Amino acid sequence: MPKDNLNSRQLAQIVDLLGEGEIQGFPSTTLNHSSHPEAYAIEALKDVFFNNTPVLGSSATVSTSSKITDTNIKEHLNFDLSKGKFEVRLGTQDQGTLTEFTNSTNRSTILVNTEVPKGDATGANKKMFHETDGTPVTKTITDVDVDQVNLIVGLPALQRFKENGDQKGSAVRYKIQIQYNGDSGFSNIPEEGSTDEVGDDGYLGDGNYQIDGFTPDLFQKTHFVVLNTKTTNADGNIVNDTSKISCQHTHHKNFPTGK
Repeated sequence: MPKDNLNSRQLAQIVDLLGEGEIQGFPSTTLNHSSHPEAYAIEALKDVFFNNTPVLGSSATVSTSSKITDTNIKEHLNFDLSKGKFEVRLGTQDQGTLTEFTNSTNRSTILVNTEVPKGDATGANKKMFHETDGTPVTKTITDVDVDQVNLIVGLPALQRFKENGDQKGSAVRYKIQIQYNGDSGFSNIPEEGSTDEVGDDGYLGDGNYQIDGFTPDLFQKTHFVVLNTKTTNADGNIVNDTSKISCQHTHHKNFPTGK
C-alpha cells in the first residue's frame, strides 16, 4: 500500500490584541511603523509566539527593506510562513483596515454538499488523462455584502486497485470559474486577488486544478475566491450585485488494465 500523501489543510485567521486608543507596539521592534509597516510587521514576529516559540528568532536582523521571503529572514523563522500573513495596526484614528483580513468580520456558512459529476469515460482506456467534461455545479450569490467565498472541494478517497489487489494513487482535475452580473460569460479563477498561484498546490493555470496522490479517506482542499460585488457605475449604483461560482469536473486519470 502506498503512503497516504494527501492531508487536508485548514487556514485560521486571528485578530488579536484589541485595544482602546493607540498603543506603543511590540517590544522587540526598532523600526518605525508609520514609515515602514511591512518591515515593522516582520520584526514584530519576534514577539509573536506559537506554543511559547517565537515565530521569528531574536537574532534575525530586519531592515526597512526586508521581506518575509528574504533568505536571511527565512533562516530565522521557526515556522513555515509560506501561507502566513501578519499585519500590525497600533490604534491610530486614521489607520486603515487589515488588508489581509478582509473576511475576518462577519461570516456565514452555507453547506452546499453537491456532487460535481464526471463525464462519460467510455473508450478512453488508452489515455492517461481522460477529458470527461462533467456537468458544472453553479451557485449564485446575490448578497452584495459577501466579499469572499470559500469553496471546499472534497474527495471521499483517491485510490485505484490493480488486478492483483495492490492499491495505487490516482488524480482528478477540475475547473473553477466566476461570472459577475453583466458579464457575457464565465472567467477563470484565480483572477486578481485570489490566493491561488500557478504551480502552487496543484494549480495548472486557466482555472484548472489537479489533486494527485493517494489517500484511502477524505481529502479536502479550500479555494478562497475574493469577490468584487460592489463595483459601481457613474451614477453610484452597484452593478456587480450577482456572482456565480462554477465548479466542473474536467479530467480523471485513467490507467490501462493492470497498470
